[in-house]
Amino acid sequence: MTIVFSIRYFCFCLLTRATLDLNLRHVNLEKKNLHDSHSRKLREKDRELRNLKKAELQFKVAEDNLTHTQQVHDKVKGNVSNNIIVVYTHQTCLEEPPCGFNKSSS
Repeated sequence: MTIVFSIRYFCFCLLTRATLDLNLRHVNLEKKNLHDSHSRKLREKDRELRNLKKAELQFKVAEDNLTHTQQVHDKVKGNVSNNIIVVYTHQTCLEEPPCGFNKSSS
């Protein structure tokens, strides 16, 4: 009877060990898959962050260019308005005023 018990106990131990080995392999594969997934997501996040910073820099440069263009436009517009007024004051009242200049606004 002790031999039968010993054989059964030995078989039980082998089955238990095989089950534990399979569980350990499964856990290790799951760990590897999670690690790979995390690494991939981290790379994607880093790439998106770099793209965002690049886009923010381009946006800032575009805003600066727009501000500069608006300043130049306002300056030129002011100079053109002053030149039209100066030209109109030197013309006789009988002549037609330059385009865009209204006699009633003076």
